[in-house]
Amino acid sequence: MDEDIVTNSLVIRPSFLKESYTPSVAGEIRATTLTIDDYLNGVVYDVKETLNQKQKQLVAGDNITITSGVDKDTISATGGGTTIDSTTDLSCNTLTTFGNASIGDHLTATSANISTLSTFDLTIAGTPFNNIIDGKQEKLENTSNLNIKSLNVLSDFGAIIVETAGQIACDILSSGTLSTNGDASIGGKLTASSGNIDTFTAYTLNAFSCTLDTFNAQFINLVGNLDMTGTLTIGGETLDNKLSGKQDILTAGSGITIDASTNVISSTGGTTIDSTTDLSCNTLTSTGDVSIGGVITSPSQIGVLAFSKSGSVISGSGVTKLPYEQTQYNIGGHYNTSTYVFTCPVAGRYYMYASYYTILDQGGTVDLILDDGTTTRMISRSQEGNNKPGNNQKRQMSVIIDCNVGDQLYARMANAQIRLRQNNTTLDEIVNPFVVQFLG
Repeated sequence: MDEDIVTNSLVIRPSFLKESYTPSVAGEIRATTLTIDDYLNGVVYDVKETLNQKQKQLVAGDNITITSGVDKDTISATGGGTTIDSTTDLSCNTLTTFGNASIGDHLTATSANISTLSTFDLTIAGTPFNNIIDGKQEKLENTSNLNIKSLNVLSDFGAIIVETAGQIACDILSSGTLSTNGDASIGGKLTASSGNIDTFTAYTLNAFSCTLDTFNAQFINLVGNLDMTGTLTIGGETLDNKLSGKQDILTAGSGITIDASTNVISSTGGTTIDSTTDLSCNTLTSTGDVSIGGVITSPSQIGVLAFSKSGSVISGSGVTKLPYEQTQYNIGGHYNTSTYVFTCPVAGRYYMYASYYTILDQGGTVDLILDDGTTTRMISRSQEGNNKPGNNQKRQMSVIIDCNVGDQLYARMANAQIRLRQNNTTLDEIVNPFVVQFLG
Protein backbone atom coordinates (compact mmCIF):
# COMPACT_ATOMS: atom_id res chain seq x y z
CA MET A 1 0.00 0.00 0.00
CA ASP A 2 1.28 3.46 -0.87
CA GLU A 3 1.46 5.39 2.47
CA ASP A 4 1.86 8.83 0.84
CA ILE A 5 -1.37 10.77 0.23
CA VAL A 6 -1.23 13.73 -2.12
CA THR A 7 -4.31 15.94 -2.48
CA ASN A 8 -4.97 19.44 -3.75
CA SER A 9 -6.87 20.60 -0.60
CA LEU A 10 -8.62 19.10 2.40
CA VAL A 11 -11.70 20.07 4.51
CA ILE A 12 -12.32 18.30 7.84
CA ARG A 13 -15.76 18.85 9.46
CA PRO A 14 -17.93 16.98 12.02
CA SER A 15 -20.23 14.51 10.30
CA PHE A 16 -23.41 16.40 11.21
CA LEU A 17 -21.99 19.57 9.51
CA LYS A 18 -20.63 17.92 6.36
CA GLU A 19 -23.51 19.22 4.24
CA SER A 20 -22.50 22.83 4.93
CA TYR A 21 -18.87 23.96 4.58
CA THR A 22 -16.58 26.44 2.86
CA PRO A 23 -14.31 24.75 0.34
CA SER A 24 -10.57 25.11 0.91
CA VAL A 25 -8.30 26.65 -1.65
CA ALA A 26 -5.42 24.90 -3.36
CA GLY A 27 -2.79 23.74 -0.88
CA GLU A 28 -4.99 24.52 2.19
CA ILE A 29 -6.14 22.27 5.03
CA ARG A 30 -9.34 23.64 6.64
CA ALA A 31 -10.38 21.96 9.92
CA THR A 32 -12.64 22.75 12.91
CA THR A 33 -9.91 21.57 15.35
CA LEU A 34 -6.27 20.96 14.38
CA THR A 35 -3.92 19.06 16.74
CA ILE A 36 -0.44 17.54 16.43
CA ASP A 37 0.06 14.21 18.21
CA ASP A 38 3.70 13.80 19.34
CA TYR A 39 3.40 10.11 20.16
CA LEU A 40 7.13 9.77 20.83
CA ASN A 41 6.95 12.24 23.74
CA GLY A 42 3.36 11.49 24.67
CA VAL A 43 2.20 15.13 24.07
CA VAL A 44 -0.77 16.44 22.06
CA TYR A 45 -0.51 20.06 20.85
CA ASP A 46 -3.56 22.23 20.06
CA VAL A 47 -2.39 24.40 17.13
CA LYS A 48 -4.82 27.26 17.84
CA GLU A 49 -3.95 27.43 21.58
CA THR A 50 -0.20 27.31 20.83
CA LEU A 51 -0.47 30.20 18.34
CA ASN A 52 -2.47 32.33 20.85
CA GLN A 53 0.43 32.05 23.33
CA LYS A 54 2.99 33.45 20.87
CA GLN A 55 4.27 37.08 20.89
CA LYS A 56 2.59 39.32 18.33
CA GLN A 57 4.89 40.81 15.71
CA LEU A 58 6.86 43.81 17.07
CA VAL A 59 7.32 47.06 15.11
CA ALA A 60 10.48 49.13 15.76
CA GLY A 61 9.76 52.61 17.14
CA ASP A 62 12.03 55.59 17.99
CA ASN A 63 15.57 54.61 19.08
CA ILE A 64 14.81 50.86 18.50
CA THR A 65 16.18 48.46 15.82
CA ILE A 66 15.03 44.89 15.09
CA THR A 67 17.48 42.57 13.24
CA SER A 68 16.15 39.35 11.70
CA GLY A 69 18.23 36.15 12.07
CA VAL A 70 18.02 32.54 11.01
CA ASP A 71 16.81 31.19 14.38
CA LYS A 72 15.85 34.39 16.20
CA ASP A 73 15.38 38.16 15.87
CA THR A 74 17.37 40.70 17.90
CA ILE A 75 15.90 43.98 19.33
CA SER A 76 18.31 46.81 20.35
CA ALA A 77 18.18 50.38 21.69
CA THR A 78 19.99 52.97 19.57
CA GLY A 79 19.87 55.91 22.05
CA GLY A 80 17.21 58.31 23.37
CA GLY A 81 18.68 58.91 26.85
CA THR A 82 20.78 61.73 28.31
CA THR A 83 24.55 61.42 28.75
CA ILE A 84 25.67 63.16 32.00
CA ASP A 85 29.30 64.32 32.30
CA SER A 86 31.25 67.13 34.02
CA THR A 87 29.75 69.75 31.69
CA THR A 88 26.11 68.72 32.21
CA ASP A 89 23.64 71.01 34.02
CA LEU A 90 21.17 68.63 35.66
CA SER A 91 17.71 69.74 36.82
CA CYS A 92 15.36 67.16 38.32
CA ASN A 93 12.47 66.74 40.75
CA THR A 94 14.11 64.01 42.87
CA LEU A 95 17.81 63.01 43.03
CA THR A 96 18.70 59.70 44.71
CA THR A 97 22.17 58.09 44.87
CA PHE A 98 23.12 54.68 46.20
CA GLY A 99 26.83 55.38 45.91
CA ASN A 100 29.05 58.41 46.60
CA ALA A 101 28.03 62.00 45.80
CA SER A 102 30.94 64.41 45.26
CA ILE A 103 29.97 68.11 45.05
CA GLY A 104 32.79 70.49 44.08
CA ASP A 105 30.84 73.66 44.87
CA HIS A 106 27.67 74.52 46.80
CA LEU A 107 24.62 72.30 47.15
CA THR A 108 21.72 74.75 46.73
CA ALA A 109 17.91 74.40 46.92
CA THR A 110 16.80 77.77 45.50
CA SER A 111 13.00 77.39 45.75
CA ALA A 112 12.38 74.12 47.56
CA ASN A 113 13.48 72.15 50.60
CA ILE A 114 15.94 69.25 50.78
CA SER A 115 13.66 67.07 52.89
CA THR A 116 15.95 64.06 53.13
CA LEU A 117 19.65 63.83 52.10
CA SER A 118 20.87 60.27 52.42
CA THR A 119 24.23 59.19 50.91
CA PHE A 120 27.01 56.84 51.92
CA ASP A 121 29.72 59.50 51.56
CA LEU A 122 29.09 63.26 51.20
CA THR A 123 32.14 65.27 50.09
CA ILE A 124 32.21 69.10 50.14
CA ALA A 125 35.03 70.94 48.30
CA GLY A 126 37.09 67.73 48.30
CA THR A 127 36.76 67.12 52.05
CA PRO A 128 34.49 64.38 53.45
CA PHE A 129 31.61 65.88 55.40
CA ASN A 130 32.31 63.61 58.39
CA ASN A 131 35.90 65.00 58.61
CA ILE A 132 34.51 68.56 58.65
CA ILE A 133 32.15 67.72 61.52
CA ASP A 134 34.80 65.80 63.49
CA GLY A 135 37.05 68.88 63.46
CA LYS A 136 34.48 71.10 65.16
CA GLN A 137 34.36 71.97 68.87
CA GLU A 138 31.68 70.21 70.88
CA LYS A 139 29.24 72.47 72.76
CA LEU A 140 30.73 73.88 76.00
CA GLU A 141 28.62 74.01 79.15
CA ASN A 142 29.44 75.79 82.41
CA THR A 143 29.67 73.50 85.45
CA SER A 144 30.46 73.96 89.11
CA ASN A 145 34.14 73.23 88.41
CA LEU A 146 34.45 75.89 85.67
CA ASN A 147 34.76 79.58 86.63
CA ILE A 148 35.41 82.13 83.87
CA LYS A 149 36.99 85.25 85.43
CA SER A 150 37.77 87.22 82.31
CA LEU A 151 37.01 86.84 78.62
CA ASN A 152 37.58 89.42 75.92
CA VAL A 153 36.05 88.79 72.51
CA LEU A 154 36.53 91.22 69.64
CA SER A 155 33.98 91.48 66.84
CA ASP A 156 33.09 93.85 64.04
CA PHE A 157 30.49 95.40 66.36
CA GLY A 158 32.73 96.08 69.37
CA ALA A 159 34.11 94.32 72.42
CA ILE A 160 32.14 91.78 74.48
CA ILE A 161 33.68 91.61 77.95
CA VAL A 162 32.86 89.03 80.64
CA GLU A 163 33.70 91.17 83.64
CA THR A 164 32.73 88.67 86.31
CA ALA A 165 31.56 85.10 86.25
CA GLY A 166 28.23 84.77 84.41
CA GLN A 167 28.08 88.45 83.29
CA ILE A 168 28.66 90.05 79.87
CA ALA A 169 28.98 93.79 79.28
CA CYS A 170 29.23 95.30 75.80
CA ASP A 171 28.49 98.40 73.75
CA ILE A 172 26.85 96.52 70.87
CA LEU A 173 25.81 92.87 70.88
CA SER A 174 24.80 91.12 67.68
CA SER A 175 23.88 87.45 67.90
CA GLY A 176 21.73 84.89 66.18
CA THR A 177 20.56 83.61 69.57
CA LEU A 178 20.90 85.30 72.96
CA SER A 179 20.10 83.21 76.04
CA THR A 180 20.52 84.07 79.71
CA ASN A 181 19.62 82.16 82.86
CA GLY A 182 20.04 85.28 84.98
CA ASP A 183 19.18 88.99 84.63
CA ALA A 184 19.64 91.00 81.43
CA SER A 185 20.20 94.73 81.99
CA ILE A 186 19.74 96.87 78.88
CA GLY A 187 20.51 100.57 79.21
CA GLY A 188 19.21 101.52 75.77
CA LYS A 189 16.66 100.02 73.37
CA LEU A 190 16.20 96.37 72.51
CA THR A 191 15.51 96.38 68.75
CA ALA A 192 14.74 93.66 66.25
CA SER A 193 15.20 95.62 63.04
CA SER A 194 14.56 92.88 60.50
CA GLY A 195 13.71 89.75 62.43
CA ASN A 196 11.68 88.44 65.33
CA ILE A 197 12.35 88.10 69.04
CA ASP A 198 10.95 84.57 69.15
CA THR A 199 11.16 83.89 72.88
CA PHE A 200 11.55 86.47 75.63
CA THR A 201 11.40 85.44 79.28
CA ALA A 202 11.56 88.23 81.84
CA TYR A 203 10.35 88.65 85.40
CA THR A 204 10.24 92.45 85.45
CA LEU A 205 10.55 95.02 82.66
CA ASN A 206 10.96 98.53 84.12
CA ALA A 207 11.60 100.07 80.73
CA PHE A 208 11.25 98.16 77.45
CA SER A 209 11.13 99.74 74.01
CA CYS A 210 11.33 97.59 70.91
CA THR A 211 10.32 97.30 67.29
CA LEU A 212 9.44 93.78 66.25
CA ASP A 213 6.98 91.58 64.33
CA THR A 214 6.41 88.89 66.96
CA PHE A 215 6.91 89.03 70.73
CA ASN A 216 6.34 85.92 72.88
CA ALA A 217 6.84 86.03 76.64
CA GLN A 218 6.19 83.64 79.53
CA PHE A 219 5.89 86.39 82.17
CA ILE A 220 5.66 90.17 81.86
CA ASN A 221 5.43 92.55 84.83
CA LEU A 222 4.76 95.98 83.38
CA VAL A 223 5.49 99.09 85.47
CA GLY A 224 4.68 101.66 82.78
CA ASN A 225 2.44 101.66 79.71
CA LEU A 226 2.29 99.17 76.86
CA ASP A 227 1.51 100.69 73.47
CA MET A 228 0.81 98.23 70.66
CA THR A 229 -0.40 98.49 67.08
CA GLY A 230 -0.65 94.71 66.56
CA THR A 231 -2.33 91.87 68.45
CA LEU A 232 -1.58 90.83 72.01
CA THR A 233 -2.05 87.08 72.57
CA ILE A 234 -2.28 85.58 76.05
CA GLY A 235 -2.37 81.82 76.56
CA GLY A 236 -3.03 81.17 72.87
CA GLU A 237 -6.02 83.56 72.77
CA THR A 238 -6.02 87.18 71.66
CA LEU A 239 -6.62 89.85 74.26
CA ASP A 240 -9.61 91.14 72.25
CA ASN A 241 -11.28 87.71 72.48
CA LYS A 242 -10.59 87.47 76.20
CA LEU A 243 -12.01 90.95 76.83
CA SER A 244 -15.12 90.31 74.69
CA GLY A 245 -16.13 87.54 77.09
CA LYS A 246 -15.83 89.73 80.17
CA GLN A 247 -18.58 91.68 81.92
CA ASP A 248 -18.37 95.45 81.73
CA ILE A 249 -18.13 97.26 85.06
CA LEU A 250 -21.50 97.19 86.78
CA THR A 251 -22.91 100.11 88.69
CA ALA A 252 -25.30 99.30 91.50
CA GLY A 253 -28.76 100.69 90.86
CA SER A 254 -31.88 100.80 92.96
CA GLY A 255 -32.25 97.74 95.19
CA ILE A 256 -28.78 96.36 94.16
CA THR A 257 -25.53 96.14 96.16
CA ILE A 258 -22.11 95.10 94.80
CA ASP A 259 -19.37 93.93 97.19
CA ALA A 260 -16.12 95.13 95.57
CA SER A 261 -13.95 92.74 97.62
CA THR A 262 -15.85 89.58 96.58
CA ASN A 263 -17.57 90.72 93.34
CA VAL A 264 -20.88 89.50 94.77
CA ILE A 265 -24.00 91.28 93.54
CA SER A 266 -27.12 91.16 95.71
CA SER A 267 -30.68 92.38 95.51
CA THR A 268 -31.95 94.45 98.42
CA GLY A 269 -35.41 95.08 96.99
CA GLY A 270 -37.97 93.32 94.83
CA THR A 271 -41.49 92.06 95.31
CA THR A 272 -42.49 89.60 97.99
CA ILE A 273 -45.05 87.15 96.65
CA ASP A 274 -47.52 85.69 99.13
CA SER A 275 -51.17 84.61 99.21
CA THR A 276 -52.36 88.21 98.81
CA THR A 277 -50.14 89.08 95.79
CA ASP A 278 -51.63 89.72 92.34
CA LEU A 279 -48.90 88.72 89.93
CA SER A 280 -48.84 89.85 86.29
CA CYS A 281 -45.99 88.66 84.06
CA ASN A 282 -45.16 87.81 80.45
CA THR A 283 -43.78 84.29 81.07
CA LEU A 284 -44.01 82.17 84.22
CA THR A 285 -41.56 79.28 84.53
CA SER A 286 -41.39 76.81 87.40
CA THR A 287 -38.88 73.99 87.99
CA GLY A 288 -41.05 72.51 90.73
CA ASP A 289 -44.76 71.94 91.37
CA VAL A 290 -47.35 74.69 91.02
CA SER A 291 -50.43 74.59 93.26
CA ILE A 292 -53.26 76.89 92.28
CA GLY A 293 -56.31 77.17 94.51
CA GLY A 294 -58.45 79.06 92.00
CA VAL A 295 -59.21 78.88 88.29
CA ILE A 296 -56.58 78.98 85.56
CA THR A 297 -57.73 81.07 82.61
CA SER A 298 -55.95 81.06 79.25
CA PRO A 299 -57.90 83.15 76.73
CA SER A 300 -55.10 82.88 74.10
CA GLN A 301 -54.62 79.10 74.34
CA ILE A 302 -54.21 77.65 70.81
CA GLY A 303 -57.18 75.64 69.54
CA VAL A 304 -60.16 75.32 67.17
CA LEU A 305 -63.78 74.12 67.24
CA ALA A 306 -65.02 73.52 63.69
CA PHE A 307 -68.37 72.23 62.39
CA SER A 308 -70.41 71.91 59.18
CA LYS A 309 -73.73 73.37 57.95
CA SER A 310 -73.99 70.80 55.15
CA GLY A 311 -76.03 67.62 55.33
CA SER A 312 -74.48 66.23 52.13
CA VAL A 313 -73.24 62.63 51.95
CA ILE A 314 -69.46 62.31 52.27
CA SER A 315 -67.70 59.39 50.62
CA GLY A 316 -64.14 58.50 49.70
CA SER A 317 -61.38 55.98 50.16
CA GLY A 318 -58.38 57.23 52.13
CA VAL A 319 -58.20 60.69 50.50
CA THR A 320 -61.27 62.77 51.42
CA LYS A 321 -60.90 65.10 54.43
CA LEU A 322 -64.09 65.70 56.42
CA PRO A 323 -65.25 69.21 55.41
CA TYR A 324 -65.74 71.07 58.71
CA GLU A 325 -66.02 74.46 56.95
CA GLN A 326 -67.28 76.63 59.87
CA THR A 327 -65.53 77.60 63.13
CA GLN A 328 -66.96 78.61 66.49
CA TYR A 329 -63.47 79.69 67.58
CA ASN A 330 -60.05 79.45 65.86
CA ILE A 331 -57.55 80.90 68.32
CA GLY A 332 -54.32 81.72 66.51
CA GLY A 333 -55.90 81.05 63.09
CA HIS A 334 -54.13 77.71 62.64
CA TYR A 335 -57.19 75.87 61.19
CA ASN A 336 -57.85 76.29 57.46
CA THR A 337 -61.60 76.24 56.58
CA SER A 338 -60.76 75.54 52.92
CA THR A 339 -58.42 72.56 53.38
CA TYR A 340 -59.96 71.38 56.72
CA VAL A 341 -56.45 71.01 58.21
CA PHE A 342 -55.07 72.23 61.58
CA THR A 343 -51.30 73.03 61.50
CA CYS A 344 -49.48 72.85 64.86
CA PRO A 345 -47.70 76.19 65.54
CA VAL A 346 -45.69 74.94 68.54
CA ALA A 347 -44.39 71.57 69.70
CA GLY A 348 -46.31 69.94 72.53
CA ARG A 349 -49.30 67.83 73.48
CA TYR A 350 -52.61 68.23 71.62
CA TYR A 351 -56.17 66.95 72.18
CA MET A 352 -58.04 65.96 68.98
CA TYR A 353 -61.77 65.07 68.62
CA ALA A 354 -64.08 64.32 65.67
CA SER A 355 -67.75 63.21 65.30
CA TYR A 356 -70.23 62.40 62.50
CA TYR A 357 -73.53 60.62 61.60
CA THR A 358 -73.92 57.15 60.01
CA ILE A 359 -75.96 56.44 56.87
CA LEU A 360 -78.37 53.51 56.71
CA ASP A 361 -76.57 50.22 55.99
CA GLN A 362 -73.27 52.04 55.19
CA GLY A 363 -70.29 50.76 57.20
CA GLY A 364 -68.53 54.14 57.18
CA THR A 365 -64.96 54.30 58.52
CA VAL A 366 -63.25 57.55 59.62
CA ASP A 367 -59.60 58.07 60.69
CA LEU A 368 -57.87 60.79 62.68
CA ILE A 369 -54.63 61.63 60.82
CA LEU A 370 -51.24 63.14 61.80
CA ASP A 371 -49.13 64.20 58.78
CA ASP A 372 -45.58 65.37 59.59
CA GLY A 373 -44.77 66.16 55.96
CA THR A 374 -42.92 62.88 55.45
CA THR A 375 -45.27 60.26 56.87
CA THR A 376 -49.06 60.23 57.02
CA ARG A 377 -50.19 58.02 59.89
CA MET A 378 -53.51 57.08 61.45
CA ILE A 379 -53.72 57.87 65.17
CA SER A 380 -57.35 56.79 65.79
CA ARG A 381 -60.15 55.01 63.83
CA SER A 382 -63.95 54.70 64.08
CA GLN A 383 -65.50 51.88 62.05
CA GLU A 384 -68.66 49.75 61.91
CA GLY A 385 -67.06 46.37 61.26
CA ASN A 386 -69.65 43.86 60.06
CA ASN A 387 -72.56 45.86 61.52
CA LYS A 388 -74.97 47.64 59.25
CA PRO A 389 -75.80 50.87 61.11
CA GLY A 390 -79.07 52.73 61.14
CA ASN A 391 -79.52 56.24 59.82
CA ASN A 392 -78.10 59.29 61.71
CA GLN A 393 -76.43 57.32 64.48
CA LYS A 394 -73.71 59.45 66.12
CA ARG A 395 -70.10 58.26 66.08
CA GLN A 396 -67.20 60.04 67.83
CA MET A 397 -63.54 59.51 68.71
CA SER A 398 -60.71 61.43 70.38
CA VAL A 399 -57.00 61.14 71.10
CA ILE A 400 -54.21 63.03 72.92
CA ILE A 401 -50.90 63.03 71.05
CA ASP A 402 -47.51 64.79 71.01
CA CYS A 403 -46.85 66.90 67.90
CA ASN A 404 -44.00 68.92 66.42
CA VAL A 405 -44.06 72.34 64.77
CA GLY A 406 -45.68 72.06 61.33
CA ASP A 407 -47.48 68.76 61.95
CA GLN A 408 -50.96 68.63 60.35
CA LEU A 409 -54.07 67.18 62.05
CA TYR A 410 -57.37 66.34 60.30
CA ALA A 411 -60.21 63.76 59.99
CA ARG A 412 -60.33 61.62 56.83
CA MET A 413 -62.73 59.15 55.21
CA ALA A 414 -61.35 55.60 55.03
CA ASN A 415 -64.27 54.02 53.11
CA ALA A 416 -68.08 53.89 52.61
CA GLN A 417 -70.31 56.93 53.41
CA ILE A 418 -71.16 59.28 56.31
CA ARG A 419 -72.62 62.79 56.82
CA LEU A 420 -71.76 65.55 59.29
CA ARG A 421 -75.41 66.57 60.00
CA GLN A 422 -78.88 65.36 59.12
CA ASN A 423 -79.69 68.15 56.64
CA ASN A 424 -78.50 71.51 55.32
CA THR A 425 -78.95 74.56 57.55
CA THR A 426 -78.10 78.26 57.68
CA LEU A 427 -78.06 78.33 61.46
CA ASP A 428 -74.91 78.22 63.57
CA GLU A 429 -75.92 74.90 65.10
CA ILE A 430 -73.06 72.71 66.25
CA VAL A 431 -74.04 69.06 65.89
CA ASN A 432 -70.90 67.04 65.15
CA PRO A 433 -67.82 69.21 65.84
CA PHE A 434 -64.13 68.77 65.06
CA VAL A 435 -61.86 69.98 67.91
CA VAL A 436 -58.09 70.46 68.31
CA GLN A 437 -56.79 71.96 71.57
CA PHE A 438 -53.21 72.64 72.64
CA LEU A 439 -52.62 71.26 76.15
CA GLY A 440 -49.02 72.31 76.70
